[in-house]
Amino acid sequence: NRLNVVKSFKIKWQHFTEWGDSQWEVYQTEDERDLITKIKYATKKLGDIAWVRYGIRTGNNKKYIKETPTDASNHKVVAGSDIGRYIFNWNKKYLIITKGISDIYFSDRTKKEKIVIQYVRTNSIDPNSRWLEATIIPKDYLGLNSTTMVFEKGWEFPLKYLLGVINSKMMNRYYKLIYTDVNVKPAYLSELPIRQPQEKSKLKVVELVNKMMELNHKLVGNKNQSQITELKKRVKITEDELDDEIYIIYEINQKEKEIIENNLR
Repeated sequence: NRLNVVKSFKIKWQHFTEWGDSQWEVYQTEDERDLITKIKYATKKLGDIAWVRYGIRTGNNKKYIKETPTDASNHKVVAGSDIGRYIFNWNKKYLIITKGISDIYFSDRTKKEKIVIQYVRTNSIDPNSRWLEATIIPKDYLGLNSTTMVFEKGWEFPLKYLLGVINSKMMNRYYKLIYTDVNVKPAYLSELPIRQPQEKSKLKVVELVNKMMELNHKLVGNKNQSQITELKKRVKITEDELDDEIYIIYEINQKEKEIIENNLR
């Protein structure tokens, strides 16, 4: 059997002394360690500026969830398979039973737009894949436990700004340098470093996120090949512009950009 070497590098012996009995970060090169430090500088944790919550776990989806509603009180629910990066393509699912599920999911706190992030990454064995795939869903939908939900707390960090950062190449590279778990858990997401931008940059990110969601919405269910080709081209241009804006906010230089984008799809 051939051994697939993803990357090869040396680790300074001093790191093992520093780590002691804590987690050994043996997957990171020296340049990647410096990049992690740079990204974390002057940031706040996502869990401190937003409410990060597991999606609903029923324990028995066949019993609790149906494709058609039984009455007007049923809740629309979203699975990880319904979402992609800036994409929401809902396959109808309704939560028809709420008994045994925490009331917090049905409180006013959840009746607002929210970010949903895929919980299980089916492409996780691909070393070049993205692990953070997220979009925004309307206020009358709730995520199932194949997603994590993120709710806005205040105006300083708008939901669409957070979505732009979470989906960015930079944050995907950061996440994969820190975590190796196949499951994208709320505990990990809560630790993501979020930098507060200048107002101009924040508005630019929100504008580009709006454009990304609009373009991807036009792609869903589209059968016109020429339109699909043109829309995908515009998505690529817009996403590149969005990534560049995130680099500016986090003060990422050209060398660091190359580390981030090396083989990342």
